[in-house]
Amino acid sequence: MNLEVEVFVQVLVAILVAGLAGYAGVALIGAAAARLRGGAPGTSMPDAEIEALHARVSDLTQDRERIAELEERLDFAERLLARQEEPRALQDRPQGPA
Repeated sequence: MNLEVEVFVQVLVAILVAGLAGYAGVALIGAAAARLRGGAPGTSMPDAEIEALHARVSDLTQDRERIAELEERLDFAERLLARQEEPRALQDRPQGPA
């Protein structure tokens, strides 16, 4: 009986290994087919579309940096205007009893 269990385990392991090898083979063939079609492995998009998306992300990153710079400039201008308003407010304030 012990020999039957060992044979069963060996057959089971052989089936599992064959299944994993088959799965890996199918995955490799799929990646090779996608590459031949002009797409990146694991995607259905052609390389040209992927490059266009990378360029768009780069443009958006540059836009975000420019917006941050403009926000800093606006804050600076607001602080300058606030400083100019303070002396006027102090000059227009009525003087107390002397």
